Amino acid sequence: MRAGIEQGMGWLFVLALLALPATASAQPEATVSAATSDGGNLGVTWSPTTTRRGTPAIEGYVANESGSWYRRVRIGVEALDADGRKTGETTVYVDQPVPPGSRVYFVGGVPPGQRHRVSVLSFERFGRGAGP
Repeated sequence: MRAGIEQGMGWLFVLALLALPATASAQPEATVSAATSDGGNLGVTWSPTTTRRGTPAIEGYVANESGSWYRRVRIGVEALDADGRKTGETTVYVDQPVPPGSRVYFVGGVPPGQRHRVSVLSFERFGRGAGP
């Protein structure tokens, strides 16, 4: 990794939060995004799924619409009941860097719920351009 890593990206404003039913059968994809410090955008497109063991999960892509590399992306997932009350929460970690102009696949287990609300919790910028 390069020595000039920018620290402190920390918690960022979420531009959009979407809540959708947790059933994969009639579930369209949903997208949330967060602004980056370089004027770009990290977008998360996700849909509910189940693991091989039948437990709830989400899967999708983190798309980097900026000129910088990002890593340590954390996605917050809240499980909601039929009335929209939070019944559980977890964090899904994206385990690889997201290059500029590219996207990275992720999957993670989530608490059971009627719907799930997804947000970008945090990420860290490092490097610029074609390589980290």
